[in-house]
This record gives sequence, C-alpha cells and structure tokens, in this order.
Amino acid sequence: MVIEDPEDYEARGIDDQYFFGRDLLVCPLTLEDGDSREVYLPAGLWYGFFDGQPYEGGRRFSVQAKEEEIPVFVRDGAIVPMAEPVLCVREDTVFEMTIRSYGRKEGAYTLYEDDFTSFQYENEGMKEIEIRRGGDGKIEIAGGENSLRYRFRI
Repeated sequence: MVIEDPEDYEARGIDDQYFFGRDLLVCPLTLEDGDSREVYLPAGLWYGFFDGQPYEGGRRFSVQAKEEEIPVFVRDGAIVPMAEPVLCVREDTVFEMTIRSYGRKEGAYTLYEDDFTSFQYENEGMKEIEIRRGGDGKIEIAGGENSLRYRFRI
C-alpha cells in the first residue's frame, strides 16, 4: 500500500491488504478473521466492489464479508472492465466485456488488444481501446467497435 501512496503514514504498517492496480484495494480474510476484519482505506471516496456501498477513506473500520466475497474496495471514478469467464483462451476467443464504473468522478481506462500469440506488439504496438466515463455518468468506448477480441456491454 505504501508504494501507491508513500505520503500516507497510516499505510506504512499495513501488510495484510494490497492494491491490485491503482484503483482496487483487496483486503483478504484469514481463518482467524472469520467473517469480519478491520480495513484501512486511504483518503478519498471508495466503494465496495460487490455492493457499491460508499466509504469515506482516511480511516480504519470493521467490515463484514461473505464467504465467497472477500472485501474489495474501488476508488471513486474507477472503471473496471469485467470479462465473462471462458474455459480456455484460443486464437479466436472473443471476450464478452461488461464495463463497471464506480462513483461520480470522471474516469478513464485503457484496454490493450494484441493477438495473444506473438510478440508483434513490440514492433507495431498494441491496439488501444479507450474507455471513458464523463461527469454525467455516460460510458464511451473509443476503438472498441472493430475489436477482434472484445465485445462490450455497458
């Protein structure tokens, strides 16, 4: 956690929760925790990944968790593309993507597309698909209309 925000002194002593990317904070449960645990959220507004409940950061608090849903929190303004599960990934796999956005702030996310089999992206780069959420809450996807790998649902 301290790598994401080195100025947050509270985060320096926390070793049982971690960032997954910049906007997802994962707080795993142990057998000792049972179905609840204390979490620390950095400053700002956060949302529960599964229920969308808002939390004001900059403090510690106790959360209840379901057995199948560990506590995960999402930063205000984050965009999280979610792919439907597939049994295996082949050259012709197309991922059905649902775009989830959290909060009220504007946000952006870049999804990269390559052929999944070669290193061609090193020379030519990868196709970029820009996903944006405006202040009005509307999701816009630029570059995804002719994607060979992703089909989007909002």
